[in-house]
Amino acid sequence: MILIADGGSTKTNWCQLSDEGQRVYFNTQGYNPDFVDTAFIVASLDKDLPDDMNRAEVREIYFYGAGVSSPAKAEVIAAAMRETFPSANRVEVTEDLLAAARALLGREAGFAAILGTGTNSCIYDGEKITHNVDSLGYFLGDEGSGSYLGKRLLRDYLRGLLPDGLGEALQAEYQVGSRNDIIDRLYN
Repeated sequence: MILIADGGSTKTNWCQLSDEGQRVYFNTQGYNPDFVDTAFIVASLDKDLPDDMNRAEVREIYFYGAGVSSPAKAEVIAAAMRETFPSANRVEVTEDLLAAARALLGREAGFAAILGTGTNSCIYDGEKITHNVDSLGYFLGDEGSGSYLGKRLLRDYLRGLLPDGLGEALQAEYQVGSRNDIIDRLYN
């Protein structure tokens, strides 16, 4: 059996591929090594993997993840995979941007991007990423991401810059509270 994972900071999407070619899809928590450690991932997988999954049948794991920016970060994920699936003889952990490029372009050269909670982009030569401008994460960059757009929306709401009716609709839908409530929740 082969497991392929697309791991974000919020959730991880999995495809379990049987030897007969049958696919089972499931989700677990997100496993960004900037925010979680190996022990957290192991505990989460123990809780969230499908009950009918036979872990001993897993032979290969391909994990593409957010935050996998160095060999040390990849090892956080790989160690959890080896502990959870000790029968796996192949565990590959690499950045999620490579998965996006492979899924979008296959073996053709081109440009690929991720626009989600975070954002990232690259030039891909059909095998590997040849150029990437670092997204810098949600504090310094991630322009165009959900995090970036949400921060701008909240900032404009607090400054009274939203179009007529939008601020009221935001308050009615999400009960965001007063300026002081929001600032207190963000910084305390």
